[in-house]
Amino acid sequence: MKDGFFRLALTLLKPYNFNMKQQNIINILKSQIKHASIPSGIEAIYIYGSVIKGRLRKDSDIDIAILTSYDVEDSERLELISKAEAIFTLLLKKIDIQLEISIFDLRGKYASVQLQYKVITEGIALYTKDVSQRLGFENAIKREYFDFEPYLISLRKRKYGDILQKV
Repeated sequence: MKDGFFRLALTLLKPYNFNMKQQNIINILKSQIKHASIPSGIEAIYIYGSVIKGRLRKDSDIDIAILTSYDVEDSERLELISKAEAIFTLLLKKIDIQLEISIFDLRGKYASVQLQYKVITEGIALYTKDVSQRLGFENAIKREYFDFEPYLISLRKRKYGDILQKV
């Protein structure tokens, strides 16, 4: 009995169902999020990072970025992030995944252009309320990133020299 209980406890506490393919996680989240009550202030939701790259580990987190409406007040942003975290915690729990969730707002004042660009180019949109709003934001970020890129390359060369070219 005691041995059986111990095995059951380990089964209940497993942090990640590693039998599930990472692409399956994305597909399941895409289909399940359609049934979730997404707050009205969220225009789009992206998943990015290790789960997209196929490098999810036991100590990984699930990286989520939300695109809030342009007219959302700063005080509402934290509330929307919290609601999105609750939604994803529930969705992941349904598919037996208990990993940390990391969420940020793409329109937030601390989101760098580099990170925004990475999310929109490497990430996958799981939810889109208004395609034109999402694409408008993505195009604006791409323009801003390409304007900033030469300056960024110059700064990196100055800081790291030729090391970057050898890598």
